[in-house]
Amino acid sequence: MVGNLIAEYLVEEAFISAGFQTATAFAVNFAVSQVLVRTFAQEPSSGQQQDNGIRQQIPPSSTNSIPIVYGDAYLGGTFVDAVLSDDQTTMYYVLGVSCVSPNGQFTFDTTSMYYGDRLITFKSSGNTNAVASLTDEAGNVDTAIATNDLLQIYLYKSSASGTITGLNTSSPPSTVMGGTDIASTYRWPSSGRQMNGLAFAIVKLKYSRDAQTTQLEPITFKCSQYLNSTGVAKPGDVWYDYITNTVYGGAIGSSYVDSASATALNTYADQTITYTPSGGGSATQARYRINGVLNAGETVLNNLDRILTACDSWMAYQTATGQWSIVINKAESSSYSFDDTNIIGEIRLSATDITNSINQIEAKFPFKENRDQPEYVNLQTPSGLLYPNEPVNKYTTTFDLVNDSVQATYLANRILEQAREDLIVSFSTTYYGIQVDAGNVISVTNSNYGWSNKLFRVMKVNESSLPDGSLGARLELNEYNADVYDDASITQFTPVPNSGLAAPSYFPALSAPTVIASRPTGDVPSFDVRVGIPSVGRVTYVQLFYTTNSSPSASDWILFDTYSQSNSQPLVNGTNFDFLNEILPGGTFYFAYVVGNEIAASVLSTKSSSFAWAPTGPAIQTASVSLYQWSATTPANPTGNSTYTWSTATDSGYTASDGWTIAIPANPGTSGLSLWEAQKNITASPGTTTTTVNWTTGVSVYAIAQNGTSGNSSRICFARVASNPSPVSGSIVTSGGSSYPSSAQSLSTWGFSATWGASDPDPTSTNSLYQADGVYDPVANQTTWTTPYISSLKVGYLSAISADLGSINSGSMAIGGITPSTIPIGNIWNFNGLATTANMLDVVYVTTSSTWVAVGSGGASWYRAAGSTTWNYVYTGNSADFYSVATNGTSLVAIGGNSTIIGTISAGVLSWSASTGSQRTSTTLQYRVIYVSSVNRYFTFSLLNLWYSNSSGNSWQSTTNPGNAVGCAFDGSLLWACSYSSGNVYNTTLTDNGTTVTVSWSASISTGGSNGATRDFVYLGGRFVLVGTAVRTSTSGASGTWSGTTSYPGINRVGYFSDLSNSKFYGVGISSGYSVIWQSSNGFQSSTQLITGPTQTLNAVAFSSIEGVIVGNTGTYAISQIEDSWTGSGTSINNDGAFFTGSVGGSISFDGTALTLDVPYLQNRQTITTSATVKQNYNAFSVGTITISDTADVTVPSGSVWVIV
Repeated sequence: MVGNLIAEYLVEEAFISAGFQTATAFAVNFAVSQVLVRTFAQEPSSGQQQDNGIRQQIPPSSTNSIPIVYGDAYLGGTFVDAVLSDDQTTMYYVLGVSCVSPNGQFTFDTTSMYYGDRLITFKSSGNTNAVASLTDEAGNVDTAIATNDLLQIYLYKSSASGTITGLNTSSPPSTVMGGTDIASTYRWPSSGRQMNGLAFAIVKLKYSRDAQTTQLEPITFKCSQYLNSTGVAKPGDVWYDYITNTVYGGAIGSSYVDSASATALNTYADQTITYTPSGGGSATQARYRINGVLNAGETVLNNLDRILTACDSWMAYQTATGQWSIVINKAESSSYSFDDTNIIGEIRLSATDITNSINQIEAKFPFKENRDQPEYVNLQTPSGLLYPNEPVNKYTTTFDLVNDSVQATYLANRILEQAREDLIVSFSTTYYGIQVDAGNVISVTNSNYGWSNKLFRVMKVNESSLPDGSLGARLELNEYNADVYDDASITQFTPVPNSGLAAPSYFPALSAPTVIASRPTGDVPSFDVRVGIPSVGRVTYVQLFYTTNSSPSASDWILFDTYSQSNSQPLVNGTNFDFLNEILPGGTFYFAYVVGNEIAASVLSTKSSSFAWAPTGPAIQTASVSLYQWSATTPANPTGNSTYTWSTATDSGYTASDGWTIAIPANPGTSGLSLWEAQKNITASPGTTTTTVNWTTGVSVYAIAQNGTSGNSSRICFARVASNPSPVSGSIVTSGGSSYPSSAQSLSTWGFSATWGASDPDPTSTNSLYQADGVYDPVANQTTWTTPYISSLKVGYLSAISADLGSINSGSMAIGGITPSTIPIGNIWNFNGLATTANMLDVVYVTTSSTWVAVGSGGASWYRAAGSTTWNYVYTGNSADFYSVATNGTSLVAIGGNSTIIGTISAGVLSWSASTGSQRTSTTLQYRVIYVSSVNRYFTFSLLNLWYSNSSGNSWQSTTNPGNAVGCAFDGSLLWACSYSSGNVYNTTLTDNGTTVTVSWSASISTGGSNGATRDFVYLGGRFVLVGTAVRTSTSGASGTWSGTTSYPGINRVGYFSDLSNSKFYGVGISSGYSVIWQSSNGFQSSTQLITGPTQTLNAVAFSSIEGVIVGNTGTYAISQIEDSWTGSGTSINNDGAFFTGSVGGSISFDGTALTLDVPYLQNRQTITTSATVKQNYNAFSVGTITISDTADVTVPSGSVWVIV
């Protein structure tokens, strides 16, 4: 027991340099010699391999330690520094790889380094630190990473004194980490960061979505560290280096370490053993070598254990010499003899119980043939050597520093054989025994046990007091058998081949698509395009693109059609896929395609040959039909049919019961569910009344909405109230999600009594319909209702209503007594909403296609033809929130976060594609993107940079930002910026050399005070308007006089409309929970508030020459067009004013013959072919559009009005 305590004391104290002398002195009195490490058949580290984290790429942490490599090993690095470049396009990483021994020769093998699971090949010329290609286990070579030297790796080692040597570069670390693209505070100085005693790597990674360098993948280094210029890591050298090193090792002084025992171990380790190679024959190799990684964060004793386990040895502390030494477990002759003449007292003997006798062994080791991945050796005792009824007892161990199957098998066999020698003996002896050292082999003779010179290994020697009072020794022994140390028959492993799987992100070059059939004279002219599925790579979808440009740039390609496999099953490699029955207008086209899967996409294929398409068949009808279902995952494609009716544009009668429905199903309300849309385009020849829609082919499935986690939800309620009372402002709280304010609550809070419910209680009532908006809180289980407002107004006279009067297609019109006049755009806004949860964030008008385009949250976008009431939804292909969109009059650019997309409108249909080339990397506070025609580029700000693109919205570059500027405006000659919060503005000329734009910012110009957080900054109608918590405007240019006001709260964006009679600014937003529209003729020095309500935030406003459009949250939108009124007398006009359109013919006369009818003239959406007269002093009412034939007159007497809506 004393010996065990002493051993523990020595282990704890002897590795603490300050306590070493105390430990030594204490040991002299008690323990003469003892084996301290690797007591036989006892796994030093609980049978577990050391933490694999030391071989992996480790994120930064204050508790990380740098491991040390001995011999050969594969491992990752530990992050010790990381810097992002100022332009936010490049990341620099510094990885500590290994400690470097003062006696070591450390190298990196650059031919065996891996990025992810792909082999790195460096460039042989130019920048040789840049990666030229990545090769996966199937042999596929990906060279995309070589573009612009996207991945560069610099390797170094530093001596203990801090002298840095580049191992694959001549550039010092301070040069690599000291570039001008790094902020000065983060650059490495030329001295002071020496990485003393370390091997390390600097990794430079440039951002590229195409090459998939958007984040750093794990890098695996193959490293070698040999000791004392031997070209290998011998176990004696490794033990001596580690136990004496003061940085990563035991810090034991060399005078306390028996170097001779380390030399003896090297000699024994150099002896060769014979084995059978995996291919047959015979070969030899050195008995022991060290190859592996030690974790500097582990205890010193455990690491010494790992070293000696790899060479079947022990470590002992010899008190007589005061030194640590190695005991080599090898065949020995007897050093001392003991018998009844020098054994005092009893001999204690024990044997391992049969139930604990080891007869199988599994040894785990890092296999060098498979990048040090774990491999196993399994051995068992021959059945002839087992005891009767001996159970299976399997012993598991780990050789962390053995990477060779021959050495691992050799060591495992030794353990298995020695386990059969199961006697443990102890006895006391005379002082003769004091000279015995732990590890010696001795012989014992005793007639009682039948021993004659039986050999034992000494495990511990203790001083002992004998019964007669004299000083003696007590020995503890293990049974010894020299046959254990024979070189058993060993067969080398046959290396298990690698998986041979291609990297999931790899696709080979794609061949050009071909047009395999065309039907230009068919009832529905169409053609088929064939694309090849590559022989390598997981392909779950194919996208077909077309262009009319014979030398297209990336922005010229237009997405044409998409095919995706149901349930994401891959297409068969090496086959073809045909896009059938494709339809385009006449022209010359080129095709290309992209394949992809869940994590990556290929580059665009080679361009097809030209396809001259001249369809001569009849005109066709086209439509888009959809099915819907709620699901947590991507649902399988539809399997049934439905019937589309062309005259009503409705789909009906879906035949399958697979979860898909024609109408959007009710929301189950379950968090995480998505609403999926299956969309298909159909065509038919003219005159076709119905079409059977086959939903099994040609279908695109995508998510259009998703239920978030349980949160607040919106509610509304209605009540009919007489005499139009003005509600008192206030809120009412009701319990639950289906309750409504009571009549008493309504009277008490809002000042009038009403019965509130989910819908209009009486649509036929002449009382006004009031609406209140509520927010249901599921946590509190209560609804808070805000102040109600009039939802629908009942009036007695048409003059109380502002109406869209449509148009009259008529002939010549003589107006007697009434003059037509118009209500300009912007004065009356008609609100509506889309069935979407997405927010409409910006809107723009594209003049060449007469199309409105809106972008919004979650990658949503919409488009509508000018004058139309229908918005068409288009998913952009990118889930970012797109805050701004701009147009050069033909194409569009939308920005959101790091994402930029390009919009094109072809044949009246909007489509999007990703911006190509270099991209913006700053996501901070991007507001408007604008197009500047004088330099034919798009511009936008972030807090850090001014970004600009080429003419098509691709290839973004950055230049300086004058001072946290976010606004972006152009006055025709100067580009202007405004500060995010100070209210200051700046200007610059734009010097464009065709490649880059140079700016020269002016000093800041004060606008007269702080503006709060900037929301918008525009130059419109000859004025600058700056919108924040206040609105500031300049009447004489941005550098002139500014005025400000705080009386227009809630404005998010500003628009401007001007025609011959109306020039107004419009500000839209939300204030006190209600939508607001402000109108001003002087840049908001004064203004009129047009509306208050509904309750959605309005985000943007824009105008064309014929209408204005406002967009807001959850699909809210408003449209303003020219409205008409009739006043005055005695004026005659012909086809004048927006109210009248069409050919010259019949006439309308006022002051004509009195109408004898007693009812207003009703003629809804028809052609008037016979003359008629509105009754004197009556109002006639019609719904347009009204067409008056050339032979007919409509007479409106003085005092009468004909209103057409």
